[in-house]
Amino acid sequence: MVKGEEWQLQKAIVSYFKWVHPDYLIFSVPMEATYRNKQYFQETGAMAGVSDLIVVLPTKILFIELKSKTGRQSVDQKAFEKKIKDLGYEYHIIRTLDEFINLID
Repeated sequence: MVKGEEWQLQKAIVSYFKWVHPDYLIFSVPMEATYRNKQYFQETGAMAGVSDLIVVLPTKILFIELKSKTGRQSVDQKAFEKKIKDLGYEYHIIRTLDEFINLID
């Protein structure tokens, strides 16, 4: 996914969620920082492959990875997905705002 496209999708999802579900949480873990000082950020908890968004609802936590129509997960993203699912949480690949809305609502 072109960075601009992913940014637009993430912005739309976050805006929608905050408008419709203001009492719940949605947040991202900015991973761009890991490229500037990789060792520092890894030592303080950053890890490759973390999902783009984390959604906290009253009874569950969702890990959301954003991809274009043809986008594929990296090896690190697949490993993160496996860990999340092994721990009993939900991990979803979302390609459109409508997919996100259908998942949440």
